[in-house]
Amino acid sequence: MRIVVKYTIGEKVKYISHLDFMRAVQRALRRAEIPVAYSKGFNPHPRLSFASALA
Repeated sequence: MRIVVKYTIGEKVKYISHLDFMRAVQRALRRAEIPVAYSKGFNPHPRLSFASALA
Protein backbone atom coordinates (compact mmCIF):
# COMPACT_ATOMS: atom_id res chain seq x y z
CA MET A 1 0.00 0.00 0.00
CA ARG A 2 1.29 3.46 -0.84
CA ILE A 3 0.23 6.52 1.11
CA VAL A 4 0.92 10.04 -0.14
CA VAL A 5 1.02 12.80 2.46
CA LYS A 6 1.23 16.50 1.67
CA TYR A 7 2.67 18.67 4.39
CA THR A 8 3.81 22.22 4.96
CA ILE A 9 6.41 23.53 7.35
CA GLY A 10 4.91 25.93 9.86
CA GLU A 11 6.44 28.91 11.60
CA LYS A 12 7.72 26.98 14.63
CA VAL A 13 9.16 24.10 12.61
CA LYS A 14 10.88 25.97 9.79
CA TYR A 15 14.33 25.84 11.43
CA ILE A 16 14.42 22.04 11.74
CA SER A 17 16.71 20.36 9.22
CA HIS A 18 15.38 17.95 6.61
CA LEU A 19 17.09 14.95 8.23
CA ASP A 20 15.72 15.83 11.67
CA PHE A 21 12.25 16.14 10.15
CA MET A 22 12.61 12.70 8.54
CA ARG A 23 13.64 11.19 11.89
CA ALA A 24 10.65 12.83 13.58
CA VAL A 25 8.27 11.34 11.00
CA GLN A 26 9.85 7.89 11.43
CA ARG A 27 9.52 8.19 15.20
CA ALA A 28 5.89 9.29 14.91
CA LEU A 29 5.05 6.33 12.67
CA ARG A 30 6.72 3.95 15.12
CA ARG A 31 4.91 5.42 18.13
CA ALA A 32 1.56 5.34 16.34
CA GLU A 33 2.25 1.69 15.44
CA ILE A 34 1.50 2.35 11.77
CA PRO A 35 2.80 -0.60 9.74
CA VAL A 36 5.55 0.36 7.30
CA ALA A 37 7.84 -1.70 5.08
CA TYR A 38 11.39 -2.15 6.34
CA SER A 39 14.56 -2.59 4.34
CA LYS A 40 16.27 -5.93 4.38
CA GLY A 41 19.67 -6.22 5.94
CA PHE A 42 21.53 -6.27 9.23
CA ASN A 43 20.08 -2.93 10.42
CA PRO A 44 16.60 -2.61 8.88
CA HIS A 45 15.16 0.88 8.60
CA PRO A 46 11.73 2.08 7.41
CA ARG A 47 11.37 2.39 3.65
CA LEU A 48 10.11 5.95 3.32
CA SER A 49 10.72 8.40 0.53
CA PHE A 50 10.54 12.14 0.91
CA ALA A 51 10.47 14.78 -1.78
CA SER A 52 13.20 17.36 -2.01
CA ALA A 53 13.89 19.35 1.11
CA LEU A 54 11.58 22.32 1.62
CA ALA A 55 13.38 25.64 1.53
